[in-house]
Amino acid sequence: MQFGLPIAALLATMAGAAQAAEIVVPAGGERRIARAGSVNSQTCQSSGKEPLVIQPPAHGRLDIRTEEARVGNRNSRCFGQMARAFAVYYRPNPGYRGPDSVTLSNLVNNGRVDVRNDRTFTLSVR
Repeated sequence: MQFGLPIAALLATMAGAAQAAEIVVPAGGERRIARAGSVNSQTCQSSGKEPLVIQPPAHGRLDIRTEEARVGNRNSRCFGQMARAFAVYYRPNPGYRGPDSVTLSNLVNNGRVDVRNDRTFTLSVR
């Protein structure tokens, strides 16, 4: 690890939940489907980039918002501190019920370069 380079992952949300199971979204409502970002491991300041939408939803829309979140990486000296994160919300089209999916790319700096991490989220609008 080199001093002063941003390497601590902010949250482990794009990796786990998206791969495990479908995300249920209420018809006519909205739901946060992902949160992403990173922090500088020396300063504990936010340094992540906004997720890229690789494949938008076919039956709804996305809204990417900036929110405060706790650093979730237990290996980081910044663990538990608040930092800026990007939250991705999905809202289905009016009257739609059924499946949808979204592919996002989270860019995180590993200390040398930005690493692109694509994840597909399977959604079920009920």
